[in-house]
Amino acid sequence: MFWVIEMFSKELASLLSKCISCGACNDSCPLVRFIDGNETLGPRARISVFRAIDMGIMRISVDAIEYLYECGLCSLCDRSCPLDIEVSKLMLGIRAELIKLGYVPPYEIAKMRNSLLDIMQPWSREHRKGKWLPPNYSPDKEANILFFSGCWANRAPEMASSAFFIAETILGEKVYSLGENEPCCGQFLRIAGYEETYKDYLVKLREHIRDREIARVLVICELCKATMRDLGLEVSTLLEELCEKKLIKRLRKRRHKHKSRKVAFLPTCSLKREHASLLEEFMKEKFAEMPSWFCMSCGFSLSEISSLKTLERMVDGIFTALKDEKVDLLVVADPFSYWLLSESRKRNKRKVKTEIVDLYSFLVERIKA
Repeated sequence: MFWVIEMFSKELASLLSKCISCGACNDSCPLVRFIDGNETLGPRARISVFRAIDMGIMRISVDAIEYLYECGLCSLCDRSCPLDIEVSKLMLGIRAELIKLGYVPPYEIAKMRNSLLDIMQPWSREHRKGKWLPPNYSPDKEANILFFSGCWANRAPEMASSAFFIAETILGEKVYSLGENEPCCGQFLRIAGYEETYKDYLVKLREHIRDREIARVLVICELCKATMRDLGLEVSTLLEELCEKKLIKRLRKRRHKHKSRKVAFLPTCSLKREHASLLEEFMKEKFAEMPSWFCMSCGFSLSEISSLKTLERMVDGIFTALKDEKVDLLVVADPFSYWLLSESRKRNKRKVKTEIVDLYSFLVERIKA
């Protein structure tokens, strides 16, 4: 007779054992679908590995921890599970419990945590915020709607400046930016599993952005939205505002150029179906119908930090899908995804013929047409 000592909490172990390994989650996983249906990259395999670790059948290892962080937490698998297991929350729970048990995430992620605590930015001071703003920018003293651009949009300044322009001109709101004083939203800490550190960071962040009374916050990143909600602030993405107020329809009346080109849209994985439909209506040129798993979100940014090879394979899969569909232009909604795909295209310009533009620059093109 022998005893099985479970590694994880009873709640987490129960969720791991609840999975019947049917594989429905794999059908909706972008990693699996973009990388030739590779079973080892999907939720089913990941659950099986950590269930075996919990039961003592396998040992926890550096490779297993790195494998855990390849998941982008897009949550598409949550919708396809017949037993209603929220797989993304399960993966997040495993990360958090491993940290509590004393295990360390991949080196670059742990390094990012230290940088956030030190300078409130995930990278070095060289990545200065607010470079997309005019040199003489001075916030409107009467503005009480904070435009929070986020870390990845600052690495893709054209996206941040286009979004800010739309917020001012189309929404007609008095918005302001923190410019170079904008800190990271800190959501990286939560999705990495640093639960307690994230709570401490929120206290620090609240003090940092409270230079004036904030009526609400506009963001272009889903991770930033989650943080602002955790701070108790009213928040929405700029895309949500445009769709909820039907302002997309107003843009659609304007003159379109390049009617013959074939356009595809890469949404965030959490985009509401009705909002996606409005955008599809708007993109009247020659719209390429892509499958439901054709999406990408900022959660995959941890893979860029810790598992670059896997992410590069995913990017190759996206470009292959675009080539197969003969897509001329890809419109990308998520800041991290836009930055990643743009950089990849620059490095592989001969192979990748599809042009890539962020959603807000695409909309500005319509406004100024």
